[in-house]
Amino acid sequence: MKKILKVLAMVVFCVLCVPYVKANPEKSSLHPISKKLTQCLNQGSTTLEISLCYETAEKEWDTALNIIYQKLLSEIQDPALKEALKEIQRQWIKNRNKEFEFFQKLYTQTGGTISMINTAASRAKIVKDRVSELTDIYNSAYHMEGLE
Repeated sequence: MKKILKVLAMVVFCVLCVPYVKANPEKSSLHPISKKLTQCLNQGSTTLEISLCYETAEKEWDTALNIIYQKLLSEIQDPALKEALKEIQRQWIKNRNKEFEFFQKLYTQTGGTISMINTAASRAKIVKDRVSELTDIYNSAYHMEGLE
């Protein structure tokens, strides 16, 4: 157990110390999921339509999350690091679920019909941010894209 905790600490330290990544002009364009979301939002006019745009984006980001997670997992050769990533992801899922519940309760208490949109948008952003985190880790560790 101590070894796993040490490995977890190393992984977290490495994530926090990822070298500065210079912005890449060709990568500054929107991700296809974000483009699709923007198009959907531009066409939506009701609370339900806009909420459905975000819910669809969340599902697509979740698919992208599973893809990058599996890709990262397949690159890691060290069994202890693999297990550490699995544990980190399990903890992230628990925290994600708590955040989902928090935003649902918060926006329900504070927001009327806009609460549906705020909740759906927050959920999509949480998953999108995790995709970005795992993608950055993957690129930094295995492909050095954008690093000087």
